[in-house]
Amino acid sequence: REDGYISEAAVMNVTFVMRDGTVITPPFSGILKGCTVRRSLELLRAASEKGQLVKSVEQRPILATEARECVEMYFTGGDVHVFAITHWDGKPVGDGKPGPVTRWVWQHLVKESEAGEEQRTPVPYPAAKL
Repeated sequence: REDGYISEAAVMNVTFVMRDGTVITPPFSGILKGCTVRRSLELLRAASEKGQLVKSVEQRPILATEARECVEMYFTGGDVHVFAITHWDGKPVGDGKPGPVTRWVWQHLVKESEAGEEQRTPVPYPAAKL
């Protein structure tokens, strides 16, 4: 954005993991209120409440200057679930590889998407006539 704040990618939400273990994603004011990022935040909050993986999860405005200090960065979206961002403007994010939080979120979202029939919602469609 022109005011220096991060909002979202073209068709995906963005999440930052900071050095202190805080996870930050921009608020849903004027941007995509994605199902995938909302579910990832639920999973991360549950882990944080158990004292696992991350310190805290925040949804708040974040300036690009603060975001550049992150150790992990990823996009979330329905088609890819999680897309690790390892470089930003030619510079590595963290160590330049997908980090442990990004991998954990990806693994949990994929596991949920591959869940058995009992966890799916049936949607009745009329029979198609070909």
